[in-house]
Amino acid sequence: MILDSETGATVCGPAALRGMSAGPIARASSARTDEMSVSVLVDHGSYALANLGDIAMLRVAVARLTARLPRARILVPTSAPARLAHYCPGATPLPSDGLAALVRLGYLPGRYGLPDFVGTRLVRLERRLRTFRPEWLDALAVRRASRRSEGRLALEIVDALAQTGLFVTAGGGFLSDAFPDKTAAALTLLRRAQSRGVPTALVSQGIGPLEDPTRRRLASRALSRATAIALRERRFGPRLLEELGVPASRVVTTGDDAIAAAYERRRAAPGGALGINLRAATYSGLGPDELRRIGDVLREIASVLKAVFVSIPIALGGPDSDAVAVARSVAPEQPAEPEPDSVEDVIGRVGRCRVVVSASYHAVVFALAQGIPAVGLARTPYYSNKLLGLAEMFGAGIQVVRLDREDWEARLPQAIRESWTQAETLRDGLLAAAADQIRAQEALYSRVAALAIGPGSATGFRDRVELPT
Repeated sequence: MILDSETGATVCGPAALRGMSAGPIARASSARTDEMSVSVLVDHGSYALANLGDIAMLRVAVARLTARLPRARILVPTSAPARLAHYCPGATPLPSDGLAALVRLGYLPGRYGLPDFVGTRLVRLERRLRTFRPEWLDALAVRRASRRSEGRLALEIVDALAQTGLFVTAGGGFLSDAFPDKTAAALTLLRRAQSRGVPTALVSQGIGPLEDPTRRRLASRALSRATAIALRERRFGPRLLEELGVPASRVVTTGDDAIAAAYERRRAAPGGALGINLRAATYSGLGPDELRRIGDVLREIASVLKAVFVSIPIALGGPDSDAVAVARSVAPEQPAEPEPDSVEDVIGRVGRCRVVVSASYHAVVFALAQGIPAVGLARTPYYSNKLLGLAEMFGAGIQVVRLDREDWEARLPQAIRESWTQAETLRDGLLAAAADQIRAQEALYSRVAALAIGPGSATGFRDRVELPT
């Protein structure tokens, strides 16, 4: 039975959570009293596990939670259970199709076949219920599940939420207008957990830009009720969360979780190659003309520096993969290099470089975390925010070239040349920044994992994990 989520009982209890509504479901509370019975549901940004940056963050999150809750059951939604078993051994897959099925089954009856003005109002009401009372629509979905072929998948999600003692949203940059469907799905799942009285935490988050009014309302409702939100940058996220009504006491800045994966594989000295990542996508703003012009600049500066290219794909698979974009840009008459087959592979490729030039976020993260300077390429507000936020976390080792400005074809080779010349000088500072962020993340995960054990566990978490400004 799905109960009303806001009848008064407080689950988490610490002073940092005063004013936050939490459900009274006894089962969720009791699940946190014994580590042996805890299930931790870890949501994430790439259910297909086809993005090496998202995979790295997920893997670090699962490993850290498992280290602190060794007897807990880690539940991870995915459409690729074999890949999950490869990257996160021991994690239990949940069918991500069940999340969509839950939405499809949880609709208000009678909205079809009615006059347009009535149907429109019902759709609006359904949207509000999904924001404010998702458990009511889930109850409808459960009633319909036995009569629909997709019902089994939806019930798996409902059953998993019923067993969950801690909900964690792993790292990503998907809470943004650039990904409207994923934003709505992730925030709705977060609200489902909160409506059942489950403590919720978000880690390694890059949030925004978020201007759409409907998504902002949903974000405000869900994020203001989270126990803890750890951001990967402090330039944009804290201000947005303040606008959304999230108490500052619940927000910390700890950097990107994938830093740890690259830092532990850093080499003793920088390599000699020029690493290239390019992302041809709507949200990156790079099309065929931009790829061609970037390739012209990169080939010219590589000739001057006598550097060889190393392709560093992050988004894998298909005709729009990073590997294809790099090949079209810098070597249009040659076939694309084989894609990396693991996080370790792509980090190893980055380690062979003296400088990395990237139009995607995690190729830059993998470089900076190994002490390798990077030049980030940004043509949209989404990527400008991500890369400028990363620059503030690491300092002088990253330059951001705005491709929406007229002088970028002169600025790009200059930035590459400067980074190339200063590579050794910048190395120690970059590694020190990476180590500081890893320490903050480890402290955060200890506080987050403690939420699964009992009340009061989150008290004072901000003071104990916040990075120095």
